[in-house]
Amino acid sequence: MVLPPGSVKRIVLSGDPLEIKLLGYRDWEAVVVYPDGNTRHHQASTVNDLLDKITGQLKTRYNIENFSFKEVPQALEPSTIKIGEISYA
Repeated sequence: MVLPPGSVKRIVLSGDPLEIKLLGYRDWEAVVVYPDGNTRHHQASTVNDLLDKITGQLKTRYNIENFSFKEVPQALEPSTIKIGEISYA
C-alpha cells in the first residue's frame, strides 16, 4: 500500500538538548519517555543496551540521522538522558 503524499506527519522533537526520561527499571525492562510523550518499555540489561534501543528509536521513529549523547546515566535508575547536535534525515 502506498500512502498519498502528506498523509504521514514527520515528528520533529524540540529542545536543546533533548531530554529523554528513564522513569525506572525492573525485571530487565526500562521505562523511557521521549520528548513527545511517547512512552516505551525497552528490554535492556546494561546502560549501553538501553542506549542502543534509544538510538534505534531516534533513527526510526523520529528520523534523526545524527546525534550525540550529552549526558547518560551511570546505572539503570531514574534519570535524564540528554541528546544534542541533532540532524534529521
